[in-house]
Amino acid sequence: MKDYLGPLRAKLLQLAETAAKAGELQVLERDPEPAGLAQTMGERARAAGVAVLANSQMERVYSAILRIERGTYGFCATCGEEIPDARLSALPEAERCIECEEDLERVHARVGRVTPITEGRR
Repeated sequence: MKDYLGPLRAKLLQLAETAAKAGELQVLERDPEPAGLAQTMGERARAAGVAVLANSQMERVYSAILRIERGTYGFCATCGEEIPDARLSALPEAERCIECEEDLERVHARVGRVTPITEGRR
């Protein structure tokens, strides 16, 4: 298995920067004009969405780093089988093998639970 710690740390830093920039956008000055206020509110809503997504991705990346430190990285959290290197190369923070991830998504779809876009797929 190749070394994924460096790329995961780099991705974590990139996501932290994205979240910080989005946070800065949320504290923009308010425009007193109605049209400007609507635009400012729209920009803040987009920035909040970016921040939420970045924070969610940061949690997954940080979790992967912890799995590396604990020696459980690269093994599916559901079935325990080794996650193929091709999947980890494409998505280093992957917690599950493709089969288990798809099973989980099918269960969520059946019960009507809305889930965030996970691991860059959909």
